[in-house]
Amino acid sequence: MTSSREPPLPTFLIIGAQKSATRWLRFNLGLHPDVYAAPNEIEFFNNRNRYNDLGVSWYRSQFEGWAGESIVGEATPGYMFWRHQPTICAERVRSVVPDAHLIAILRNPIDRAHSAMLHHIARNALPPDSDLVDIVRRTRADRDPLGLISGGWYAESLEPYRQRFEDQL
Repeated sequence: MTSSREPPLPTFLIIGAQKSATRWLRFNLGLHPDVYAAPNEIEFFNNRNRYNDLGVSWYRSQFEGWAGESIVGEATPGYMFWRHQPTICAERVRSVVPDAHLIAILRNPIDRAHSAMLHHIARNALPPDSDLVDIVRRTRADRDPLGLISGGWYAESLEPYRQRFEDQL
């Protein structure tokens, strides 16, 4: 139980997928008077240094804007991102907020990959003339640092959460 001065831990997490409106959902849920949604992606459970070194007290501090709302949450699509090891993320979530409800937003994987490619072009991580089909053809799935391919591996990415959270997902 939290004291009135200590920010709470979340009651819900929006875990993904990348480029699937997680930010939009977080923002709109946060407009409800009974919901506090952290203003940014916290990237706690998918970040080994934050999880191990900064710990749960740091995570709790990310909810300092909380004003007593009964529902508290955050959105970090990286929790479901394949290269962030969803099995490890799911186990960390289970250990810190075992009663949290999880929301996974999915998008057509091709549309998601195209949107992610445009995102990376805009940030100069890919050349402006990039072609998604060419990228997919020349990129080994296990060597996909931008997650254009593996970001759409929904079944594999959700399975660890389904196993640990069942109906909470």
